[in-house]
Amino acid sequence: MDKYTFNIFVQSIGRKNRRLLVDQDVFYPCVLITCLRVGPRRPVYVAAVRPQSKHIVVIIDHGVTITETQLQIARDAALVVLNSIDEHDKVSILSSAEAVRSCSLDQCYKSYLSPATSETKRKMSAFITNLKASDSPTQHALGFQKAFQLLRNTSNVTRKLTSKNRKQEMQSLRATDATGLFYSRGIQLLPYDVRSLLVSVTLNLTAFMTQGVTGLKELAFLRDLAEQNSLKYGVPDRSALPVVKGSMMVLNQLSNLETTVGRFYINLPNRMIDLSCFSLPYQDPMGDGFIMTVSRPCYFGNLLLGVVGVDVNLAYILEDVTYYQDSLASYTFLIDNKGYTLMHPSLTRPYLMTEPPLHTDIIHYENIPGFPVVRDNILRLPLGSQVIAVPTNSSLSWHTNRLRDPSKDAYNVSYTWKLVQDKSFILCIVNVQPEIPVKHLKNLNTAPSSKLLYHRLDLLGQPSSCLHFKQLATVESPTVMLSAGSFSSPYEHLSQPETKRMVEHYTAYLSDNTRLIANPGLKVLTHSWQSLTQRSQTNIKHVSSGKTCEPNHTS
Repeated sequence: MDKYTFNIFVQSIGRKNRRLLVDQDVFYPCVLITCLRVGPRRPVYVAAVRPQSKHIVVIIDHGVTITETQLQIARDAALVVLNSIDEHDKVSILSSAEAVRSCSLDQCYKSYLSPATSETKRKMSAFITNLKASDSPTQHALGFQKAFQLLRNTSNVTRKLTSKNRKQEMQSLRATDATGLFYSRGIQLLPYDVRSLLVSVTLNLTAFMTQGVTGLKELAFLRDLAEQNSLKYGVPDRSALPVVKGSMMVLNQLSNLETTVGRFYINLPNRMIDLSCFSLPYQDPMGDGFIMTVSRPCYFGNLLLGVVGVDVNLAYILEDVTYYQDSLASYTFLIDNKGYTLMHPSLTRPYLMTEPPLHTDIIHYENIPGFPVVRDNILRLPLGSQVIAVPTNSSLSWHTNRLRDPSKDAYNVSYTWKLVQDKSFILCIVNVQPEIPVKHLKNLNTAPSSKLLYHRLDLLGQPSSCLHFKQLATVESPTVMLSAGSFSSPYEHLSQPETKRMVEHYTAYLSDNTRLIANPGLKVLTHSWQSLTQRSQTNIKHVSSGKTCEPNHTS
């Protein structure tokens, strides 16, 4: 693909998504699906208000002093927090009683926080739901020591992975905020527990409690814990940095958890980052298919007014990537700025999906020698190109189908990428080299015809139609089936039913040699191919042009 064509293709992706924020700034009518649960748009709102990555540890006290009602409130509150974060955040759930336990995802996350992917949140939700009250006193200090150990280990790893020099290190530290959430009645059963606990509190903490038979002493303990008031208990402040105070609130069965616990992020710094946020694909609660929510915060000076957003069908966003084919040896994929895959040839096309795509890094799809270096460059450079040599015995299945000579020991793969749409997505075009020779239409020297028909003969009502390989055909005129990629908007073509009027328009346009009939939404190359077919006076048995058409059935 030449540089000009590549830039036009990238600009097409950018214009499409940019139009969503300009033309669709008002969504009407507004419909409330349900208020009984946290909706799928909750993480999108939180990500727009606080776009920085958040490191969160939730500690649930389930010791002997906790009743079943209070424990249920703590479970519900923890689930609200868990369902308010997205895959860019990292989280851990701890239960604290006589010992500290965590959700056992795998060995990798025993000492680190886990990315809040859908699979992680599903397992952690099950851990929270199955939590039972203990008959032993709570070791509060052990719970916080474990929490801050997780935060410290994760922060150190993140710093090593993202910091190439001192400047980038400081930027990475500012881009991540840590917070802890503690659900407890605050009853101290062990001597010196308050002092040992405050010694371990070194980060921002949000403390919570459930309302019950709780005295002023316990309330004061929770408030001091949240505000890190260590001097009151004779614990000196060992840090020269200013203390970031948290908050303490009382929860009961009448509390609205979404507007109380769900706003845990208000204690985090508001950096007023004015960027668009794109959610991962999820099931459309009001229709078929999958959608992505695009949101952007609205500020008046330093005041946050709210978040404006729009739901966009996944098939519409990805149509240019899904139906792209410049040659038989090329394909394309789309990832976000973290490397997670939105579209790849190995994935099901969006309009055929029955479940959301897995939250998977692109390195698992392009699993060939040399690609890890390419991936790092793709995420680091806004624009670039790189060629790697791949041994044939290590090739991918979608590479093997594009090889001109599979008997050679190695082949070249060219990656060309560009950052698009407000730094949210990265588009990459892959070329397997050397390219396969382009197939051309062959003259069959059949009887001439003055009209080329669209394949929906059932709507045209042809009187002399017949079945040819189980498809409607006619001996008078050739027929052609145009794939979704033949249309300027494949999503629009697939989302609306074909009518007789539309089919008549397609047929008139395909048979028009005067170029006076308006284009019914086909790509320009489709008409050029049709003109060549008419001049050749051929009946087409198989259309092999990868630019506009798929194999068709004709008479």
